[in-house]
Amino acid sequence: MVKNIKKVNNKDKIKNKKKIKKRIIFILILVVVALIFSSFTILIYNYINYLNNEQTTVYDMKLQVGDHIAFNVENESLNFGMVMPEGTSERNIKISSDVLVHTTIFFEGDEDLINWVRVSKNDFYFKGKDSIIFTVSVPETAKFGNYAGKAVIFFKKEQTK
Repeated sequence: MVKNIKKVNNKDKIKNKKKIKKRIIFILILVVVALIFSSFTILIYNYINYLNNEQTTVYDMKLQVGDHIAFNVENESLNFGMVMPEGTSERNIKISSDVLVHTTIFFEGDEDLINWVRVSKNDFYFKGKDSIIFTVSVPETAKFGNYAGKAVIFFKKEQTK
């Protein structure tokens, strides 16, 4: 009778191994299906953006508030340099488009910097060449330190009728 119990235990072990293999295969299939679905979703999203002719450009914004003035002439970001309280600094971005586009600008990042920055134009249409002036005005109460944010420029091609 003891021999029969061992045989049953071996059969149960084999059945459990088969169940584990089936579960692993099922999980792998789910992962593959999820990857295919997410890839398909990304492709559709990119295709819709392509059809809508949308483009987003992001510029890093940097400002240092200090006890003297310092300039920064790099062109990769909107680096306003060092500005004293009650001072201002300007940066200019040149833009161009062969087709009519609607342009919108918004800001992200340090709330103080976002409140201090103004643009010469926003929510406008243009074709050809244009420029946007970014002006930062530091209030008298500003604390010395570094401030950072991003200027996000969203371009959308206007549909011709």
